[in-house]
Amino acid sequence: MRSNIGLKKATADSASAVLIRDDSWCTVKEYSARVMRTATLDGGAVIENLGYSDGDRNITIVTEAHPDIIAKIKSLIVDELFIIVSTRDGVYYGAIDSLVSDRDQINLTILIQERDDA
Repeated sequence: MRSNIGLKKATADSASAVLIRDDSWCTVKEYSARVMRTATLDGGAVIENLGYSDGDRNITIVTEAHPDIIAKIKSLIVDELFIIVSTRDGVYYGAIDSLVSDRDQINLTILIQERDDA
């Protein structure tokens, strides 16, 4: 099943919405836990696993560069502290970390704060 990725202001404003096509490359399904490894004096190691949190996730989207999409994403970066990201995996509250664009594609990184389970 294919689905689009939606980005919009955290406040009610449908004019700011950006819809990214479903054939884009996206890291929505990547997960990692809060795991730390510390070397011990006896040559061993202690591993501390603090579990999983959606707040540790980043979503990276790579898609074709369309001028209208780039303009809307730039507007979200300049005007908004937080955005809502809607994916097949869920709806998230986060912030745009970076937008890199060249002639053919854009690379967008979003830092996730939390999942919206409402």
